[in-house]
Amino acid sequence: MRRIVPLKSVNFASGGRAIVELDQLPGSHYLNGFLFNLPLNFVAPAAAQAAVLPRTFDRVLDLVKSGRRWNLTGAAINALNWVMSGYDNSATDYLPANGNGVFDRMVNLYLPFSDVNAFEPDDTAPPVEVLKDTPLELGMGSLAALFPGFTSVTPGILQTYAVLTQGAPGKVSTPVMLDIFDLTPDSRIDPGVYTHLAIFKEDGSPITAAELGNLTLYVDGTPVLDAISLGALTALFNATKSAGAAPSSYATATPYLAVPGEALSQEPGGEVGAGNAISAELVPLIYPTRQGKLTKSMLAPNGLRIRWTGTATGLRVVARRVEPLSDAQVVKASQKMGLGTPSQLTTKTASKAAVHADSFAGRILPRRVSFFSRQ
Repeated sequence: MRRIVPLKSVNFASGGRAIVELDQLPGSHYLNGFLFNLPLNFVAPAAAQAAVLPRTFDRVLDLVKSGRRWNLTGAAINALNWVMSGYDNSATDYLPANGNGVFDRMVNLYLPFSDVNAFEPDDTAPPVEVLKDTPLELGMGSLAALFPGFTSVTPGILQTYAVLTQGAPGKVSTPVMLDIFDLTPDSRIDPGVYTHLAIFKEDGSPITAAELGNLTLYVDGTPVLDAISLGALTALFNATKSAGAAPSSYATATPYLAVPGEALSQEPGGEVGAGNAISAELVPLIYPTRQGKLTKSMLAPNGLRIRWTGTATGLRVVARRVEPLSDAQVVKASQKMGLGTPSQLTTKTASKAAVHADSFAGRILPRRVSFFSRQ
């Protein structure tokens, strides 16, 4: 059974910070994700002000952090969700230039822990008990910097919702680590077991072919993407992972609606004289196909290396890694879940087949704890 639990509501303070405790989450549940919701009211003057594109709204959250495992921004959350789900689900409606009136918009950002497209979606949904002593730290973006030229920008209440699934006790899920890394044309990224990796811009602007030409991704020195162009990278995502064929679009006149994208841009502009350059919303590098398995994750014990040609500055990657579980971690998690010290640890597999505890599958898949009663 799925439950939606409102966590502490926060008065949004431009440029401020807030703590959202997780100790009120109900026990015997697993966390599928967080939904962040914020209403905004805009008063536009008669004088000119710049249009606000849909992806700008993601930046009202400039930090979502929890301990050492999660460290993201709103723009990174949107990029991660797109590369995981196959579509953009956080597009807020367009704000026109020279609006001269009152506008209301609703910002919604979803941070997933379950991978809805995976063979076993909830293998990475953590039990709430392991989260209760580590609160969320939220950073709020500067409304004046994000929305210049408006007479006023009035935020409502920032509300965080936990999306939970009730489950039988005894499963210790595979831990997820979420990070962002700044890039240079020759960057090295931390070692780990990668499920998803995507390049994005923090300001939400598209990445052009002039900025990012051919890209090579090395895993432990081996090129797994070898001098691939921007257009080819987005076309590959559209062919193998996108939830549909439609790219994002938005109406610059009434009703100013944003249409969230499924496919990424892979074509030049359609108008006369647009040229042959491609601009992509983000650039997916590592992602599983639908029904992908954790055991097919990208193992990089010595890290990743990303090299590209082009003029880009200010690029970042959002990385989703899973952490192999040691026996000691499983025992500690079991104790936090109130189950005590287990008598036996086994690997949870979809086929119910046993795997060797020291194999890659034995460390990367969730674990089951069991207890032998004394006679």
